[in-house]
Amino acid sequence: MGEQKVSPFPHWTLSYDPANSDHRYNHVTLPPSDWYVGTGVSQSIEGHNTASIQALVDFYTQKGYLMNLYGHGSSTGGNTKTYVDYAVAKPHMWATTPSDSTIGG
Repeated sequence: MGEQKVSPFPHWTLSYDPANSDHRYNHVTLPPSDWYVGTGVSQSIEGHNTASIQALVDFYTQKGYLMNLYGHGSSTGGNTKTYVDYAVAKPHMWATTPSDSTIGG
């Protein structure tokens, strides 16, 4: 599911089953936030540096867009920590985790 990208906007996840192609799952997908780093487009934190992370966060928050820069590492260091620390310092930013008890209830 995570690699499906219909648009830059949240969308219902689509079925890949040819027998049931009209099916929509009961959850919304937030696709990764695209951002140019040099001449390439980077969707994961691993392709970024401090300047590109800050530019992405500034752009998405100034526009009021949802932001999703995913990574595979811990948020305790490196680019992921830079991203999290910079993003949560912005006004109106909701910092949460999947285990947050306020989600879904």
